[in-house]
Formats: sequence, structure tokens, C-alpha cells
Amino acid sequence: MDDSNGMKRRLQSLCFFGLLLLAAPGLFSQAGGTITVQNFSDVLMYVTTLPVTIQEFRELQTNPAKAATLAEELFPQMETILPGSYLPNLPSFTGETLILALQAESASAGYPISVKLIPGGSAGRAYALGQPDDQSDTSPDSIGMLPVTRIKPHPEPIRIDGRFVDWLSRPELRSYRQDSMPVVIIQQNNTGIRQITPGDSVFWRKGGAQLDVVKTLLTQENLYFMASSYQQITPGTSIILRLHKTAPKEQQSKTADVTIEIPVVRRGGPVYLWPGSALDTEAGLPQTASGPGAGASPSAADPGNPDNPIYMGQYGASNFSVEAAISRAILEDFGFFNPEAQDGVIELSTGVSDAGIFEEFYYGLIPLAEVIQGGR
Repeated sequence: MDDSNGMKRRLQSLCFFGLLLLAAPGLFSQAGGTITVQNFSDVLMYVTTLPVTIQEFRELQTNPAKAATLAEELFPQMETILPGSYLPNLPSFTGETLILALQAESASAGYPISVKLIPGGSAGRAYALGQPDDQSDTSPDSIGMLPVTRIKPHPEPIRIDGRFVDWLSRPELRSYRQDSMPVVIIQQNNTGIRQITPGDSVFWRKGGAQLDVVKTLLTQENLYFMASSYQQITPGTSIILRLHKTAPKEQQSKTADVTIEIPVVRRGGPVYLWPGSALDTEAGLPQTASGPGAGASPSAADPGNPDNPIYMGQYGASNFSVEAAISRAILEDFGFFNPEAQDGVIELSTGVSDAGIFEEFYYGLIPLAEVIQGGR
């Protein structure tokens, strides 16, 4: 297939942003920490950051077509932010940083492009997109949406927007009857940790703890995950995926290589990876990010430190379902979903925490081979 048009666009991007790949030692050599971006609009946003000079930013202002070319090239690597949510750990740089964003208003009409320029030394700060008249920043170098500039990106297989519609045609990985019970229930409070029965549970069949259907889709970029519940999912509920390279001999084991947590605290937010089993301490479920700027940088991953989570994706939630895009590259770094390493299992559970009580409900083991196939 002739890809000359795509090659031309790539060359245009490289020529304009030569600072990124040619003149500079490399993108990550310019890294100056991370920032948080908040979405104050009423639509899903796709966001990324780049190092730029003020002159390059001015050229974007006067020639929006260059921004469109750049956005088309970078779209597959962009992160998503749901309305009213935030995205932590975006790279900032020692010089000026460009925030490039797409507002997913209409796939047929195209996505409007927004840009924001922030100064060097901005690590640790939060920046807002989508406020009326860009009230978050009155600097002349922050202009918000570029006029009349839209792109029509290739559709993603799953759009993380908190809606179930993208999953309707996907096969079920697991389904649970309404009268089914967890394999194991663990409760922790100020008196300690114990295994309990459903009759002794405070949260069983509450807050989204009781799962209905689980679906997955594995692509080259992401592991897409969806779980629906028989009850409304409330803040304080987490979906927990412990990944084992070999199947454990018992449920609620302490042998997980990594633990993925989808902590539902709002309509959308970050997904975290905890090295190890993560919940096998007296402290119980680690406290994950509950506001902008919380969480750890992926570059700060320390497999020996169970208190250091790794940001690895975004989730979207509705009343009765949660969906997430989980970085496959990070999972591969930990030895999962590599072409030569497809064995192992996922230990699936839900956790609910409130009023000093934490309970976790274990649903059993799912072979990674089934996840790769996308269902049974």
C-alpha cells in the first residue's frame, strides 16, 4: 500500500518540530517533571504535551494547519480526559511546554484543536482546559481553541467516555448470575483483617461490589477493560486486577506480580499499577489519587516500593459500568502480554471502602490467554 501521504505528513511534523527529534538530544532529556491537566469542558478531550519554543508556538497561532498536521500524527499516542476529570503525570519540560488537546465533539465534523503554552519550571502545577474564554490563564501565550481547525482522527476501537455502547458487540469474558457469591470475602477494620461470609459483609451487593459482566479487548496500544455491576457504582469502590505470571494455589494469594487498580472517585480518572500484590499489608487498600496532582510519575516506578503506584491509563464510569484503557507497554515492561510471555492469570476482585471499613470480594482467576482472545 502506498503510504506517501502519511510519510509526507510525518516529514512535515518533523520539520516543524525539529527541536523534538533532531536538534535536541531527545524528548526525555528535556523533561522537567510532570503536570496535571484538568478538563472543564462538557466533552471528552485527547491531550499530549511537547517541548516547543515561543517562535514555534507563534507559528501554530498564525498557521493552524500545522497544528492539525501535528495532531493527526500524535493522536494515537494522546491520553483521554473525561469531562470534569483530570490527567496527572503529563511530561513538562525545562523550556516551554505545549499542551495540545482535541475536543471530541463530533467524529463526522472533526475534533477542534486547542493549544496552551506554559513556561518552563512548571512541574507539579495543574492547568485547566475548556473553561469559558480560557479563564484559567489570561496570558497572551495561552489562546485556547484554534479557529476553524479540526481533524478527523481514525476511530478508536473503544472510546473511554463512560458509555457502554462501544462494548455491545464485544463478547463476554465473564458473566455472573445475580444470585452468585464471591469466592472469598476479606474484611478489614480497626480490629484487624479476617475472612467473612456474605451475611457478615457490610458492602456486599452495595456500591458496585457485585459484578454482572466483564469484557476486554487487547490492542497494540492498550488493554481495554469493562465491568458492569448489578448495583450503582459509588465513590469508594475499586475494580482490582492482580496479575500472576503463574496461577496461585489459592484465592486472595500474596504472589501477584503486579496489581491494577481502577479507583472510582468520580466520572473519570487515572488507573494505577501497584508493584506486587499491593493489598497484603496491615494498611489495606492503598490510598490512590483523589484529586488533581496526586499519584506518582510513571518514570518513578520502583518495583521494590509497594507504596509507589504507576499511572497507566484512564477510566470512565457511568452509574452501572466502568471502562478503562490500560497501557499495554507498561504491562509488557512487567512481563505481561509479550508475544513470548502470554501465560499467567488475572485474579479479579472488587473493593469497597467507607467509614473505616474495607472489604474485598474475589471473583476467581481468568487465564490471560482468554483476555488475549477477548472472551470465551
